[in-house]
Amino acid sequence: MKNYHSDSRGVIALPANEYFDDECVSDTHSALGAFVQRRLGGDVEDFVRRIRAGLRGIPAQRAVRAEHRIEESYGIGTTIFLGDPDPGDRLILVSATTERAGIGLRAEPHFLYAALEGIIEKMNEHRLSSLTMPVLGSGHGGMPLTIAILFNLLALRSIVAEDLGRHLREACLVIFEGDAENLPGSTIEQIVSRLTS
Repeated sequence: MKNYHSDSRGVIALPANEYFDDECVSDTHSALGAFVQRRLGGDVEDFVRRIRAGLRGIPAQRAVRAEHRIEESYGIGTTIFLGDPDPGDRLILVSATTERAGIGLRAEPHFLYAALEGIIEKMNEHRLSSLTMPVLGSGHGGMPLTIAILFNLLALRSIVAEDLGRHLREACLVIFEGDAENLPGSTIEQIVSRLTS
């Protein structure tokens, strides 16, 4: 996403875990962490402060995240609009993965629909119509990339067909270079042909 230039109606959406904690912000192997490092100079503390401010007033429930570790969960599909952390960029953070004791960190297909629904609702709220985002669920969510792409596209297709998606004019799914090298072009063509047929 380093080459993405936002227009006046564009937004970058990035996945977080259901806790919106600094673990996903400081992890350079996550889309959110890589974005913070590259685009915001790695100023994790300021970014986490902005996330905390964005979460004010959003209901949370205490959840057993790991053994002897209880934290506030905001649920899957919760979004935070962060405005302009970098000139010209608008960010939406969305909770797309869960982490629970005995289960670990993961994403499920219905999480992706809830996450995309939350993103589009937040875009409508701010009158935004152009979306750029990584493939949700394929990183720390643990889904194979091709499956995650399919579920992301199915969710987008479903939302666009509903009244909720009436303002969305374009969506760009970003596949990171290292992942793209292992993804044959024929696979993408097969996914897209199944969605459009």
